[in-house]
Amino acid sequence: MPEPLTNKIQVYDIHSNKEEKDYPSVLIVHAGYSIDRIVMENIADELKKKLEKVNVKVSSDFLADDTSRTGLYIAKLANENQVHAILMIVPLQRGVYTDANDVSMGFSRRSAIIRQRYALRMFDLGSQEKPIWEGRINASVEINKKYSYSEIVNEIIKRFKANLIWRDRFHS
Repeated sequence: MPEPLTNKIQVYDIHSNKEEKDYPSVLIVHAGYSIDRIVMENIADELKKKLEKVNVKVSSDFLADDTSRTGLYIAKLANENQVHAILMIVPLQRGVYTDANDVSMGFSRRSAIIRQRYALRMFDLGSQEKPIWEGRINASVEINKKYSYSEIVNEIIKRFKANLIWRDRFHS
């Protein structure tokens, strides 16, 4: 009998932040291949829900894979939305998708699993050249399950708190 499908998620720091940051607003931008769009939009939507619960205004946009206009377009979006910080989510490679079957209690269902690595970069609007924090997501998740994205976002928020970003807004 096949094993039930399980998520494998790891979120970790590449560049830590040591200074308290509490942004009233953030722009979440995600860029990459269209095949990754579903995953990144679900992460952005879940993150938006969690941040808005703690009174952070959130805007988001998908930039596709046209990196030639990214910098100017992000600056335009940040200005239009009057945000204080920018969080970028980009895939580090093309995702690997596999079909999976889950058989439990006599029922079978098909699902797709994505295995992907994403870069997370948080920029203070005052200094966009260098991120104040940078992290990575390593994920192997069911693409059509909302709880997969909730798990990823919970891990991202743990990294925010550990890096003094919105720390006082999220209670343990």
